[in-house]
Amino acid sequence: MYFCKLGDLGTGLTNQIFSLITAIITARRMGHRLVIVDRFLNDFSKLSYTPVSSILDMVAINTLLLAEYGMMIVDREELVTFSSAIYGITGQTVDLTERLHQSAGGLLLPKETVLNSLGGDPAPGCVKQLRVTYTVYGQRVEEIYNELLEQDLSLDFDRVKYIYSFAMPNVHDLTMFDNILTSITYHKDLVAEADSLFQSGTKNVIHLRLEWDGIAHWSKMNQMTEDSFHTALVQRYTSIIEQEFAKSEEILILSSSLANPVIDFLNANGYNYRSPTKFYQEREKNAIIDLLVASRCNGLFIGNFNLANFNGSTFSYYAMKLCRPVKAIMIDLDRIADVESTYYKRRTLVLFVFHEMNRRVASFFRFAIFKDPGVDFILIANGKRLEFEVPPYVRVLRRDNLGYDFGGWSDGLLTDDLYKEYSSFIFVNSSVIGPFMRPGDGRRWTDIYLGGLVGDVKLFGSTINTCMRPMTNSHVQSYIFALDRSTLDYLIECGIFSMRDYVKTLDAAVHSREIAMSRRVIERGWNIGSLLTYYKGVDFTFSDRQPEAYGLVFMDDMVRTSCYNLLWNEYDLVFVKGNRGFAVDGVSPPLSPVITFDAITKACKSQLSFG
Repeated sequence: MYFCKLGDLGTGLTNQIFSLITAIITARRMGHRLVIVDRFLNDFSKLSYTPVSSILDMVAINTLLLAEYGMMIVDREELVTFSSAIYGITGQTVDLTERLHQSAGGLLLPKETVLNSLGGDPAPGCVKQLRVTYTVYGQRVEEIYNELLEQDLSLDFDRVKYIYSFAMPNVHDLTMFDNILTSITYHKDLVAEADSLFQSGTKNVIHLRLEWDGIAHWSKMNQMTEDSFHTALVQRYTSIIEQEFAKSEEILILSSSLANPVIDFLNANGYNYRSPTKFYQEREKNAIIDLLVASRCNGLFIGNFNLANFNGSTFSYYAMKLCRPVKAIMIDLDRIADVESTYYKRRTLVLFVFHEMNRRVASFFRFAIFKDPGVDFILIANGKRLEFEVPPYVRVLRRDNLGYDFGGWSDGLLTDDLYKEYSSFIFVNSSVIGPFMRPGDGRRWTDIYLGGLVGDVKLFGSTINTCMRPMTNSHVQSYIFALDRSTLDYLIECGIFSMRDYVKTLDAAVHSREIAMSRRVIERGWNIGSLLTYYKGVDFTFSDRQPEAYGLVFMDDMVRTSCYNLLWNEYDLVFVKGNRGFAVDGVSPPLSPVITFDAITKACKSQLSFG
């Protein structure tokens, strides 16, 4: 077991959370599976504590830790029971369970115990281990100890030494650190209080680090007096506010106190701001509410952390990792004279629309969906009674079947202005099978489509259909396509995506949505592109070269079996229309997460038909 101390006087919320994560990483490195967690400090300036299970959602956190790292965190107040103890090496052991059951007062074994004296030496001359099984939260967890004990084996958690393990994340552990940090779930009561403050729309957030404990620390880092550092930091905040915000834009202010010069500036100049309600007397509990509210940021985030050097306010780092701003401006508190850093978050929304559950849809769920902090999936069910299961990180929208694919995509984008949280978009319908990735290709399939949005190409898909009229009818086929935010904004203005005007016929869906989408893009002076190598190098605006100058036959729909392995193959297109003779029947997942044509073929009850 590893015993984690969250903090003493002077330890804020995020430093306590950082201590917990560092303890988990350290314990894992040492081979421990259980981390016993001390009480949470409610306020950095007061000796007031709360059991950690009243602060964190232990079940949710342990679900992640068990699944990904084989570990658990345990509240020191929780009952942990001893189950068994086996000492020795594989095939040569002695059972010490009964001996340890006879221990009194919670101390199973003092660290000076010579294990060979308890039941004999089961493997003379060999390095042995003691495997102890505990039961906690209904789970049986095995801890492995060296033959020479390095700590007491004790279930009396009031007598053990807890270790404060705070550390900033480093390059070696950053992935694990950030994964745990962004997956920490807080107690349902705290979440409910934060949810009560939620307001829809674009949310801009400023974290003001003007508390005097911070001023005292960072003034020393800058070799300045506290007053001069405070003045410089206030000037930095007000300058950024003047540059970045219109006075009508709502700004969410995160600060333990609103009695500071930045708030005075906002009031004097008529800015529109608010601050989360302070539910508690203790600073760190209120900081949790601030953090949860800040996690909804989808506009501009202003904080106080240098992401290159990993220094500054840990609260700003935590808040930025949780929220999804389009843009973040970060002040370097260690070097207040330096220009602040600006970061743009490229976030992608994948919208998959379907109207029935079939093998193609199941295949997409199984092979195309993945978890990534930069990519979100929303599944749009054109039928409110459809039954299906998806991972918890996937959004689901159930709706009536209105407007075909574009009706579903429109609702997914425009409901609660969801699209405003993203910079790029990939649209997929339920006719596809895939993704087909060449062996050794380490990219996400989404990267391939986003990678096509270069130069003047603002709409990119697997294939283009010219309808044999390239000047007037060339269009990206809408079974899968990608575009960026500026293109989407324009297409919303054009009515291609709308919640007020749903097309009523399939013919209208093709002509006034699918084809019209590409034509509007080209009329704007932009271009379209695809994965079809046949049309590589073609400028579909035809502004400099007419179609005949390319020496090509501009063809109709090429997603047909007659074109397979002649003009394209599955690896060229990544996704293939599964309703064009490329039928998938009885698909079961291949061993590799990368789907291949061969894998599908072997898994099918009837082979893929190219008839």
